[in-house]
Amino acid sequence: MNETVQAEAAKMQIVEFLGWIKELVQSGTDIATKEIPEILRQFIAWGLYSHIFWLVLILAIGTGALFLAKYFAKKCQAGKNNIYSIYSDVLEGWAIMLRIFAPLVMILGASYNLYYIVMILVAPRIYLIERFSALLKNQ
Repeated sequence: MNETVQAEAAKMQIVEFLGWIKELVQSGTDIATKEIPEILRQFIAWGLYSHIFWLVLILAIGTGALFLAKYFAKKCQAGKNNIYSIYSDVLEGWAIMLRIFAPLVMILGASYNLYYIVMILVAPRIYLIERFSALLKNQ
């Protein structure tokens, strides 16, 4: 008789424990179904806004570099006839390098960021799959 009471008590404890686990799992799934779509929306928004930020920054820095190259070119022309002509040669070299590399960097950076901006706007699920697979590969 004592063993029967102990067995019934053990069964009750197991049933209570399983009920507690069931409530825990249900509350976890409720939280997941409510929170995951919001997390995905925030992830997509973060990707979109960060690529727009980098696009604007690259274009601004590239445009500034092109204006700086123009400024260097004017200084070179002004310095050709004075004693500091060696500095004008250095400035002219920098102006040429900026005129070559600034548009190249602008084109590469803009195309990279525009690719992801278009991907986010047109196919956000593909963007999420690509970003999550990249995150998993890095771990």
